Amino acid sequence: METNVSLPITMCEPKAYVIEPTINRFNAVTRAGAQADKFFRLQTFLKKSDIDVHLIQRRLAPFWVAQCRSRFHYDRATSYAILPQDGDAVEIIVEMEGQPALTLPVDPEAKSQSIFLRGKERCITERTASEFVDAYEMIEIKSGLGLPPLVKKDDLARFRQYISTPSRQVNDLSALYQHNTLDGAPIYDDLQGEAVQVVLPSQPANRVVAEVMKKVMVTIDPIVVYEWSLAVEKADMYLRPLYIFEFARKDKDHKVAESKLGQLDAITGEWITISSKEIVQSGRVPWDKILNLTVDASVVVLQELGGPWLKISTGLFKVGAKHVPGIVKDIRGEKE
Repeated sequence: METNVSLPITMCEPKAYVIEPTINRFNAVTRAGAQADKFFRLQTFLKKSDIDVHLIQRRLAPFWVAQCRSRFHYDRATSYAILPQDGDAVEIIVEMEGQPALTLPVDPEAKSQSIFLRGKERCITERTASEFVDAYEMIEIKSGLGLPPLVKKDDLARFRQYISTPSRQVNDLSALYQHNTLDGAPIYDDLQGEAVQVVLPSQPANRVVAEVMKKVMVTIDPIVVYEWSLAVEKADMYLRPLYIFEFARKDKDHKVAESKLGQLDAITGEWITISSKEIVQSGRVPWDKILNLTVDASVVVLQELGGPWLKISTGLFKVGAKHVPGIVKDIRGEKE
């Protein structure tokens, strides 16, 4: 087999989107007022008038949608066992329409009367995998982190609801993260003093794609390869809207005795209790790590996997040039 085989890897351009809230600010504040006492369940005889509710932040939380595809067209060696119907057979004559008959002698004295024919099978194997990866975590982006958290089956309906909600594509990520603007205007036009925070994804595109790509790998043992390819068809980052409220319980002297933070999902209306007002992030946004998709990274996936899925030396793969997405070039101020 030739020793200079390339594995074509098609890389898409990563995109970013801001999902529009389906629960507006007024409705969110109304819901928070109705929900206030539920954050202090252990307090008896608590009235809603004893709780101050403040909307302190509008937050955009990231998640990824990644899709990969593989295609392998190859021949594999195999063998076929033919067994005579009874022990008195001395020959098996295989007849195929339009082909000369094939006579196979049978040894009646042999321990096993099976006859093995060697042949090859031509195969086409294709796989596609699409996954959601929740990147809304307080984790620093660096090599050596744990695997990206794929969204579990129980949560898939919620994330499908997110991407089916109207959204706006982000063309200037620097402006979005540094100035909270989208297409030259503020993200939200109904702010009343609350802060806006755009959360950096805890996992970069390369790590997300690497995890999804594992799902399109196949076990092959080829003698001839006619075609094989990998494609990263989607690597989109979505930012879903959240409202962060502070609930302050007052004592009999009208002083704050206890406060809690609640997070309202602006798409589903679900509430959760959170423990921190801010997610700490570095001042410089490492876009090269977050958004870059490289052929090198995809080949590393193959080298890391090794094992039974592809019984060919990883040294056969040519490593392509680094691909810098247009959205990253725009941030750097580079020209196409």
